[in-house]
Amino acid sequence: MLCQSIGPNRHSSCALIVSLLRAQLALTSIGIVLLGAWIGVSQTDAGELLTVGSKAPKLDIEHWIQDGGGRFEHVAELKKGKVYVIEFWATWCGPCIEAMPHIAAMQRHFEERNVQFVSVSDEPLKTVEAFLDTKYRGLLAESDRASGGAGNKEAGGEGNESKLGTSDSPGEAELADERSTDAQTTYRDVTKHYCLTTDPDGSTHAAYAGAAMQNQIPVAFIVGKSGLIEWIGHPLDMPGPLNAVVSDRWSREYFAAKFKPTQVLKYARQELQELLVAGDEKAVLKRVDELTDEHPGITTSQLKLNLLLALGREENTRGYIAELRKQFDGKPEFVALWTWMVYDLAKSGQRTAKKFVGEAEKAANNALKQASPKVQADLYDTLAHIAALRGELQAAVDLQTKAVKLVGDDKRAFVEAYMKELQTALEAIEDQPPK
Repeated sequence: MLCQSIGPNRHSSCALIVSLLRAQLALTSIGIVLLGAWIGVSQTDAGELLTVGSKAPKLDIEHWIQDGGGRFEHVAELKKGKVYVIEFWATWCGPCIEAMPHIAAMQRHFEERNVQFVSVSDEPLKTVEAFLDTKYRGLLAESDRASGGAGNKEAGGEGNESKLGTSDSPGEAELADERSTDAQTTYRDVTKHYCLTTDPDGSTHAAYAGAAMQNQIPVAFIVGKSGLIEWIGHPLDMPGPLNAVVSDRWSREYFAAKFKPTQVLKYARQELQELLVAGDEKAVLKRVDELTDEHPGITTSQLKLNLLLALGREENTRGYIAELRKQFDGKPEFVALWTWMVYDLAKSGQRTAKKFVGEAEKAANNALKQASPKVQADLYDTLAHIAALRGELQAAVDLQTKAVKLVGDDKRAFVEAYMKELQTALEAIEDQPPK
């Protein structure tokens, strides 16, 4: 879980950028405000992104509140040969607070291996001090993320080492030490084993999170023995990567190959939005073509299709959809994404998108044969929405019934809620007296 983030799911993946595009194309003052909110404080040049493999900036922290009882140096220049974890948090961020006992456990576990954790807020000292003196609420319910996340195998380590409780990471016994049945335990007690700081001028946050375009917290940076950034991510996903870095078994290059494109795309969206505000559609289309060539994949393809539809480029859209169907043949998960996008824009009244609803419906039906049950649920849900858009409520209910049977727990609430909405609408029509 993250603070300050807009979670990407199928129903909202294109909603933010589409709403921005509409506002920006109208060039309204509201559109300018929305653009500013999306871009945020970071105006980092793409060539200057702080990323995996970059030299870690020095720390310019004003207030060191906790330092492990004096065990840790109030460091400015990061020393080579030592591993640092620089983590960003805030007193108002629930996930940050939930991570505190885990961070304390990791610090105790890795301390003898020359690792220093530094948690940095950008709030006033009085705010942080007041929070630390509040009573500790205890660990929240365990979750995949709270037990260490998705593992380190795909990030270049050896096996699933991310989870708490492996031989090379802090386990339940150590984590239990951070729990307390004492009603008087405060967050000051919980965080006493590591460096907890605040830097109200925001310079440290800007040097790390801002420069790396990380606008969610908590977020952590592992700085390796060479002084280079090895890993960026959620602190509860960190035990495996951290152990691999400390053990000199981490593949920075492998992780960077996966991580850097996400940063480039964040910056690219900013570029595109600025070009749209300037009214330079040709430059927008040129840049998005460059992006799809440089970073081929579902994310850039979605972005390009979204732009073509929003800009009303019917012929370009038709040709690109044909291209995508060849490129992603056998990948029904992408069909689920682009067909929903077409529906969502058509529902909002976008004239070009309305012309492709029939094609989206056909593609979704064809993809059902190759799709997993989870993706089938998405496709049936899209087909139900399309049927409802045409006023075919009984067909929509029948399709949504199939989606309900197949959907996973992560989307069940959304799918069932739409089912109730359809049933209510259908019952209202059936209750009307005949004309």
